[in-house]
Amino acid sequence: MTYTVTTGKNASVFHDQNTGITVASNQEVTLTPAQYRTAKIQQALAGGHLVLVPEKAGLDKFTQEDLDKLKKKIEKQLDKGLTMEKIASSLNIDQVKALAVANDIEIEDSDTIEDLLKALFDEEEGS
Repeated sequence: MTYTVTTGKNASVFHDQNTGITVASNQEVTLTPAQYRTAKIQQALAGGHLVLVPEKAGLDKFTQEDLDKLKKKIEKQLDKGLTMEKIASSLNIDQVKALAVANDIEIEDSDTIEDLLKALFDEEEGS
């Protein structure tokens, strides 16, 4: 997973000497998970000096490998007889949206995790 950040509305530049990260105004920088977890980055995010870029924060943070693992995990849970409701309770909407996008399923704002899972796995059974 990667995280994309930019400066907050009142910050012009952010610099962390330990990680070597410098973010100028209106510049987007991609952080590794290790960089994202550092105390200074977390403080900057909490204080508004850095903000996650919304369109990059959700769907782009999952690699194809992450999505393949997630899909296999859900398939195993379905094979064991778990219901869509029970599976949906263990997932977050970002994971399922990223999986849907990767499988060329159109997402609507009103879609729930359950709706997307049904679309993903009902479509597969039909193929």
